[in-house]
Amino acid sequence: MTGFGRGQSADAVSVPVIAAGGVVDGRGVAAVLTLGAAGVELGTAFLFCAESGASEVWRQALRKFPSVVSDAYTGRAARGARTPFVDQLIAGSPPAPYELQRALTADFRRLDGCGWCLGGQAATHAREIPAAELLSVIVEETSAASEMLR
Repeated sequence: MTGFGRGQSADAVSVPVIAAGGVVDGRGVAAVLTLGAAGVELGTAFLFCAESGASEVWRQALRKFPSVVSDAYTGRAARGARTPFVDQLIAGSPPAPYELQRALTADFRRLDGCGWCLGGQAATHAREIPAAELLSVIVEETSAASEMLR
């Protein structure tokens, strides 16, 4: 889950804090809201919904490989599946500046196993259900978890 679980506090800043990272269910939403977040952004939770447009190869990579934060693919740091191809990029030369590195890897994006399958650490816990259903379930889980925390 986000840095909230490591003792960081939304009370330390004067602006609303939106929690992001590692939250794929209502328990996680309730936890970060209880710890002071004004809102929660869920990304990977929705990657497994058919409406996301993520390919089956992308989804499988997120389930099969651990995630890693790297700038090796595009020249900008992002979290994604640490596929064998990404491992090769990480082990190679430092990336070129963003626009150039992005152009250099463009042709690879169309090849199975060579894409930068972006997604978070909680991908193995994400559910493969329609987005509207997922949202309803998360709202219900958040309510139930919030009640338990009171």
